[in-house]
Amino acid sequence: MQYSPELAEKRFGCGLSSVLAAADAPEAMLAGLTAPDSMAAEFPIEDFETFRQRMIENAGVRKMMRQTRGTDDFKIHKKRRNKLNYEARRDMAFWYGQTLARWTWTDTPFRERLVAF
Repeated sequence: MQYSPELAEKRFGCGLSSVLAAADAPEAMLAGLTAPDSMAAEFPIEDFETFRQRMIENAGVRKMMRQTRGTDDFKIHKKRRNKLNYEARRDMAFWYGQTLARWTWTDTPFRERLVAF
């Protein structure tokens, strides 16, 4: 079977890019897996440990809400939970934008496809 750069970008990459040309050979696509991840440096996304800490804090606040239901402290914990939820939604929109930017500007689309997998 003959290699088609356009078909390879659709099947193994991020789709055809209007910004960058498709890889000329399969070796060029695979070489991107061992190269440094330039997109992670250019378009950073929160790491898992930071995300995990946010989830632990949110779980703690929800636990405090259950324990203080019906008291004045409940309102304080509810405000904290609402603030955490707002920050999480705002950050999620930012991460989504960063992910789209990575997919648009990447010179290693096969890597980005594997990251999404």
